Amino acid sequence: MLKKIINWMLIAAVMIIAVPAGAAFALPGDQAQEQVIKQEVIVGYFDIWKGDNWLDTNNDGPPDEPGQTDKLTKPFNYSASDKLDEWQITRVEVSYPFTLDEYTTAGGRPYGPDGKLWVDPGTGQQGIMSWLDFQRNYLDYLPQNLSAQIVNQDLSTGSASVEWGLDLPDPPENALDLKNPQYRQYIGYEPSNIGSMVEGWRWYLPAIITWYGVPKEQEMNLAVTITSPPEEALAGEAITVTGEITSDSDTPITTLVQWYLGSKKVYEGNVTIDKTKDLHFPFTMPDSSTLVTVQVNPGHNQPPDETTWDDNKDSVTINLSAPVPPPVIQTGSGLTFQAVSQYSVVTGKPDTGNSIRQPNTARWTDTVTAYLRPLKVVSSVSGNDAIDYTIAVAPPKPDIESECGTASYNQLDDYSITATLIYPKQNPRYTFGDPVPPKGTDQNYDFKHKLPPSGSTLTTELAWKSQEQAAVGQFKEMWAENGANVESIMHPELNSWIKSPQEYMLTASNISVTVKYTTHYNVRHCPEHGL
Repeated sequence: MLKKIINWMLIAAVMIIAVPAGAAFALPGDQAQEQVIKQEVIVGYFDIWKGDNWLDTNNDGPPDEPGQTDKLTKPFNYSASDKLDEWQITRVEVSYPFTLDEYTTAGGRPYGPDGKLWVDPGTGQQGIMSWLDFQRNYLDYLPQNLSAQIVNQDLSTGSASVEWGLDLPDPPENALDLKNPQYRQYIGYEPSNIGSMVEGWRWYLPAIITWYGVPKEQEMNLAVTITSPPEEALAGEAITVTGEITSDSDTPITTLVQWYLGSKKVYEGNVTIDKTKDLHFPFTMPDSSTLVTVQVNPGHNQPPDETTWDDNKDSVTINLSAPVPPPVIQTGSGLTFQAVSQYSVVTGKPDTGNSIRQPNTARWTDTVTAYLRPLKVVSSVSGNDAIDYTIAVAPPKPDIESECGTASYNQLDDYSITATLIYPKQNPRYTFGDPVPPKGTDQNYDFKHKLPPSGSTLTTELAWKSQEQAAVGQFKEMWAENGANVESIMHPELNSWIKSPQEYMLTASNISVTVKYTTHYNVRHCPEHGL
């Protein structure tokens, strides 16, 4: 029995030793199989320089010169961080010396001594340096007693540092002469005039660095996001909120989805996610802003082993849009007049009595103020409104439409009016004792003396006064004495007409309206309807 146990131990020992370096092997328990996940042929170097004296090139304090033993290089840093997404790094090793087969297995050397991608001198093609070229470029320039070791490592970040140990031969053997112009070009250095007493030598430090790892366990996680929510909507408007569920599972997952309006659950159902799943939630906008929430796998049981629950819910607030306000229409008086007496024909002095006339009436020499107010003022105009701009002051119809079908409108902020007032002109034949009709009236009288031709008028400009909310201008009524107890000596046939109040047509023309307004419209995403 003892003999059998010893034999089995020997067989096990032989089997372990027989596993090639870098091959996969089974780990204890339920762990996954460790594998070589990355290999590189790496090359460092050690330079020494002498001017008047030898220099400290590895920054360890004492000068570096031929004949020294047990020298250590500064650490050279290497990384396998590109493997961390799929692998958990378990260890890292560095080896020297190595064989042709190990060089080939590690992928060879893709860079030349100048740091550039290697170009085969025979074919002129970029590629991996052959073993023969690797020997000529690097292995012919080795120090004595070369060794390599890992000195610093952080497997969680995939970083490690390699340090080489070496002896410097005296005199320098197998060393690259750094003063030689041919060698300087060969290693990518610029030509330089170096004194004859200066010495510079380089030895190369090759090794193979090998990273080992095990596959990371498949992480299971679901996440949901609201992808295109409308920012606002009108009360009663049919809208749709869209979302997306993502899964990092390699197989389809069936789970529960819930939608909430505020705190009220309004939808619940199962969905199957194959990497991604689009969601559509249609509803009618209530009469206030509302919080929309979507939740996936709310019971934490479909599946029960997600890596995080923080991304299983998403919410968005949809604001209530302000509806288009109904237009407010104000009516105005149009063109009106207010006369003030300036002179008493009885006393010949300024009138101090009842000087303010009834609106739209005036007497001879009165100062008359004309007011032009719009017949209508419309506060807002949308695309469907019918506006008669010949009688109304209003903003134009909006030239931009709101998105998702809601109405846009122009809101009136301010306006102003200017115009030219046309009123009768006193007849050139007019005198106080013979107040003949003004030029430009429509009166037809058979005068004994021919009056000047009709059609001449006077004008005054009406300018906007905001405190009056009207275009305002003034003139004097100097063309008629109608209503006064005056008789014409030259034209007694006019006496009845003179003593009776008469109406005269005054008009406003060249009316110009300026409006200031603000365009109101909605901009938001317009997702398609349907679940």
